Amino acid sequence: MSKNTHSTAKPNFFGSQTESDLFAKPTDSSPKIKEVRPETAIVYCEGHFGGIDGKTANGLARHSEKYKILSIIDSAKEGQDAGEVLEGKKSGIPIYRDLGTALAHAGRAPNHLIFGIAPTSGMLSPAERQLLLRAIGYGINIINGLHEFLNDDPEFKAACAKSGVIIRDVRKHRAKKDL
Repeated sequence: MSKNTHSTAKPNFFGSQTESDLFAKPTDSSPKIKEVRPETAIVYCEGHFGGIDGKTANGLARHSEKYKILSIIDSAKEGQDAGEVLEGKKSGIPIYRDLGTALAHAGRAPNHLIFGIAPTSGMLSPAERQLLLRAIGYGINIINGLHEFLNDDPEFKAACAKSGVIIRDVRKHRAKKDL
């Protein structure tokens, strides 16, 4: 009689733990898993939310995995819900008239202010420039999609250094060594 040397046990792909151990409900002694939360942002889209020049803001209000959009800034649509403006149904993203009002309702400074307008000039107006400098002064990082690279501007560089924030010029190509 020959003895069977093959095991009938299933292979264990989970290391020393069994599958039931991995999918069991956590107990107080279970290791804690840190919840990953998206960074918060307010999106600036003065006078253009819902229109073609507000395409960046419109897209972020519809869906963003990277950012939790707290509000939109557009005085022309103040008091409305971003989802209602875009698709006729509430999204829970309010639209405020200015940065001060948006910050007051947020309760704290967001991680980022996203410049959500795509003007044909690709450049900041003097009022927009002051708004971004004010946000930097509050310790808010800037996400800039314009063709004007704010990191190359001495006034913005100095403001960032003073406040300890960063500007991300999304259209600026990275150096080859950073690719």
